[in-house]
Amino acid sequence: MLRDLGRALSLSTLCLTRVWTGLLDNPSNWPRRSNCWAVLINDLLLASLFFAGITLARRSGSALAMTAARWAFLLVLVVPVNGIVNSEYSARVVLSALAHVDARALLALGAALVLLAALLTLRDRRLVTRVLVALGATAPLLLVHPSQRLLAEGVLLVVGALVLWRWHERVIRAAAAVVLLLLPFTLFTFAQTAAYLTRFDDKPPAPQLPADAAPARRLLWLVFDEMDYRLAFAERSASLALDELDRLRSEALDATHAYPPANYSLMSLPAMITGRLVSRARVVNPAEVLITYGDSNETVPWSTQGNVFADARRAGVNSAVVGWFNPYCRLIGDSLTSCVYADVGRMTVWQSMGKQARGVIQTIPFSPTLGLERALEFGQTDRGDRHQRVGWYRMMLEAARRTATDPALGLVLLHWPVPHPPGIYSRVKDALEADGESSYIDNLRLVDRTMAELRRAMEATGTWDRTTVLVTSDHWWRHELWRQAGELAREEVPFASKVDHRVPFILKLAGQREAVTYEPAFNTVVIHDLILAILGGEVHDAADAIAWLDQHRSIGESPYHMGVTSAGNG
Repeated sequence: MLRDLGRALSLSTLCLTRVWTGLLDNPSNWPRRSNCWAVLINDLLLASLFFAGITLARRSGSALAMTAARWAFLLVLVVPVNGIVNSEYSARVVLSALAHVDARALLALGAALVLLAALLTLRDRRLVTRVLVALGATAPLLLVHPSQRLLAEGVLLVVGALVLWRWHERVIRAAAAVVLLLLPFTLFTFAQTAAYLTRFDDKPPAPQLPADAAPARRLLWLVFDEMDYRLAFAERSASLALDELDRLRSEALDATHAYPPANYSLMSLPAMITGRLVSRARVVNPAEVLITYGDSNETVPWSTQGNVFADARRAGVNSAVVGWFNPYCRLIGDSLTSCVYADVGRMTVWQSMGKQARGVIQTIPFSPTLGLERALEFGQTDRGDRHQRVGWYRMMLEAARRTATDPALGLVLLHWPVPHPPGIYSRVKDALEADGESSYIDNLRLVDRTMAELRRAMEATGTWDRTTVLVTSDHWWRHELWRQAGELAREEVPFASKVDHRVPFILKLAGQREAVTYEPAFNTVVIHDLILAILGGEVHDAADAIAWLDQHRSIGESPYHMGVTSAGNG
């Protein structure tokens, strides 16, 4: 019985290999609390199902029931095998070294291996063995090219059928032994997940610095995620009105060639906050990301590094962050007097369980052909994601009004989840909309509305004129990723033919009334030092800002880009 229980636990974990890998070894996205609980529950439920099945078969005393249980075990084992074969973390990564070989050379190599396999089996007159070896030799080559995935799966299916026909008893015994030997993997995975669940707490905020009056200088820093300079300003759609942003540009320094530190929030925000370009970033647990500095190749935990908020605090300035994606409150919350974070993992455990179950369904061979993926949606649709993002936006807007108008705060960062797709706004209805077909261009209109809301709140409290406002983005519109994901809206297609990595950089100094255009190229990694120069009184007006940028700008476009393979978050 204990062996059956061990095999059931090990097999269930193997079936969820892709889920576990995505949770515990995903360098580009933060783990989610609900996903941790969901995968533990899913694993235990699946193990219970397997254990109940083999227990019932044994207690029945029926040879037929035991035979059916053994074959069911092998069929279930196909799921983790297929998932591992098609995983980016699998042996395909090693085999991809062959991907650069010319197609004709690859075909010749495959033919040579087939011939060699045939020669090696000439003494064996059993046709089954010869076919088995030949097909087994070519299958790995077929896996190298995604275009031949269906053929590869067919080959492996034939190979598997022949193996089972010839040696099914040995295969079942060997598979059961291997599954039991992998039980420590289950125990280690559960322990790692339990450790993750202890890392979701925010750092305690820094005590508010005493102040006899409001700070002499205030700075509001707005980062609109994935806001593209070209689509917002240079080549704006004729159907898109951005009145508030145009109004802001008419009384601010407007840079026309500002470039972000990277193409992904996980690299760009740490770069701007620390003031150093980041060449690599890797999430290692729910409360930490390892960043590698481009200028020294030094890899360090982000949470241990100096940041603009800690620097401002040493100068007597209270700071606050309202953000999303990066868990600022876990990472740098002890440098802030106030922190609000729209946790990208804020979905129910049940929703996470459904999403994971759908992922397991996708690892079943021929699942798209059989329509299995459509049979298990569990509400994990694009529309569900839009509803969640509408909730994030509303929560953040309320917190942003509060912090932007708080006279005790001298530095506030607002990192918004818009205009980052998916679309959650209808510019036709001029309202938030999660159930329609909104686009990235619609979300640009939401950026404009957000600016209007904040300006109105700040003017009502008398904080607008005496606050320096900086509007920028962490990266451009990555249309190639959205096209790859099949999520380009029809109206976006005409704009998705150009590559332009510029982002907005609009700087309204306190009391500024006149427009100034700044054309030289620079990288927004200078924002860290610029903020400190403004708060320290070194930069008072647009002329000072131009002189400062001329002196401190170095590179324009960043050489550091993250290899993002899906649109996702950030």
